[in-house]
Amino acid sequence: MDLRRLKYFVTVVELGSFSKAAALLCISQPPLSQRIQELEHEMGGLLIDRRSRPLKTTVAGELIYQQAREILQRAERMQGYAQRMFNQEDNVIKIGFVSANFHAHLASVVRRFMQMCPDVEVQIVEMNSVQQVEALRAGHIDVGIGRINVIADDIEQTTLYQEQLIAVLPQTNPLAQRGCAVPLAAFSEGRFIVYTNQKRPSLADELLARLTSLEVKPQRIIEVEQYDSALLLIASGYGMTVAPASARLISMPGIAYVPLIETLTVPMVVFHRQESRSRLLQQFFTALDEVRIGAAHANTESATLVGNHGPVMQPTDS
Repeated sequence: MDLRRLKYFVTVVELGSFSKAAALLCISQPPLSQRIQELEHEMGGLLIDRRSRPLKTTVAGELIYQQAREILQRAERMQGYAQRMFNQEDNVIKIGFVSANFHAHLASVVRRFMQMCPDVEVQIVEMNSVQQVEALRAGHIDVGIGRINVIADDIEQTTLYQEQLIAVLPQTNPLAQRGCAVPLAAFSEGRFIVYTNQKRPSLADELLARLTSLEVKPQRIIEVEQYDSALLLIASGYGMTVAPASARLISMPGIAYVPLIETLTVPMVVFHRQESRSRLLQQFFTALDEVRIGAAHANTESATLVGNHGPVMQPTDS
């Protein structure tokens, strides 16, 4: 069984296109098609319905796709275990980081860690919470910092604090010019912009689920991959969104940050492998604890500190 063929097959299925998969895999389309045909010959039948757009799996192809994903994940996990065994005291710590994390506490954590371990190189990789779990399992990162709780038996999760959400509006929006808090019901009108990517669930899914539970249904939902893209659209007057209060650290002409009437929070969550007990990881959590204690004393307005495993986006009475 050729793992490369399985990887190519999984990529084609997930993107629904040979051309998109070839671009992502950095190969030309003919060799990619040839590898898929070889896999189909090995399996004994067609795995992809090439007549559909986007491409879809056959019944057999769907079963092979699920199994292939599991095999690839196990292979990555095995490689990660080996790398950790041979490099347990590597002077590099790799941190997965969600782009929706703006809070100054995070910079304080990294700064404190670097003070404690000045000879250690800190590498930060941007990825969402689901990608962080996959990267932890594969050994590509040592710790992740995300915005949603992810169900995973082999991953330890710690909620650092809950952060208040605020409205992000065009400065020309009448709601931004009133000088008072905005009700969530205001998002039922116009375009609501969410920032997400291909890996789901994401913070966007949590936000939309919360709005739905409160019977707030935007007229139109616009999805973008990055928060910066959302800001550009909002600054142009194209829509509005909600974001963690620390998003105010990012200043952009044409953008207004306005409090919400309702109290709505999102967590800041730290992930790591349950079996990880490295010296660097222990030092990182020491830095986290020191910053968290300092933040609790400071009683910052944008974050409500909680214990481990706090609720995700839990509304409270205002």
